[in-house]
Amino acid sequence: MLLVLATACDLGTKLEVRTFKVETTDEAQLESVGTLIQPYVYKERPDAPGSMSIAAGAITVRETPDNLDQIARVLAELDLSATPTPSFSLQFQLVEANGASESDPVIADVVEELRKALRFDGYSLVGEAQIAVQPHAKFTQLLQTAEEEYHISGTFAESESGYALSVGLERIRPRTQTGPLGRAALQTNVGIRPNQTLVLGSVWVEDSAVLFAVVRLIEV
Repeated sequence: MLLVLATACDLGTKLEVRTFKVETTDEAQLESVGTLIQPYVYKERPDAPGSMSIAAGAITVRETPDNLDQIARVLAELDLSATPTPSFSLQFQLVEANGASESDPVIADVVEELRKALRFDGYSLVGEAQIAVQPHAKFTQLLQTAEEEYHISGTFAESESGYALSVGLERIRPRTQTGPLGRAALQTNVGIRPNQTLVLGSVWVEDSAVLFAVVRLIEV
């Protein structure tokens, strides 16, 4: 698939500039595409030489409108399909286990997982954060509750059985204070599948009910 991202007119000549998005992440394939359209770029034209530049996922050409249209047709005929890198979202939640008779309906699916291993009566959502990730990437995000701030960091990678998630949760400070505490609250490595919800562990908080860190992997 080919998308024309931009068109700009060169007022001093009859040339135009167009940037074509090429759906490939393979640098060698991108260079090959440049070789194919090179004959339509007349760099030796005395009065108005054409030009071409290649960047990651895009080719920018300065040429006549007719030649640019021809380049667009050539690119449209190429099979530039590449397996797209899947994108995911990690939904982190801090859930308080308490004595309430009913649980927060917003976290009904999380409560179901918690009740498989725990015996608390009620659960309440106290903070959450959502992070966009791709395989083989690092991530970092701030998660806030009414009283605390936490720093989430880790890595997300492919594994033989799905995906591997390494997560660190660090308590930065109570929100009523200004100095950083830097207290490690949780560190774990888990395997996870798309749309799976996992309880990562409990989070220590002074003078508070038990908090559980939960993550869900969402494919987007």
